[in-house]
Amino acid sequence: MPIPAPPMKLTCRSCGCRHVYPQRSDAVVLPGECAACGSEDLERTVAGPLDGAAALAELTLHRLKGG
Repeated sequence: MPIPAPPMKLTCRSCGCRHVYPQRSDAVVLPGECAACGSEDLERTVAGPLDGAAALAELTLHRLKGG
């Protein structure tokens, strides 16, 4: 029986963009470059309990500002 991987947080070292990726299976699938700037210099860490909520709040504020 597969054991699901924890959510992963990617932080771009070039522009500071952060994104939390929930994992749907035991295989970790993450992008190889930053969605904002295209840099491949990414820091990959296990997301903490507040990272998902913080990422959602940041995305909501960004969209409300028209970004």
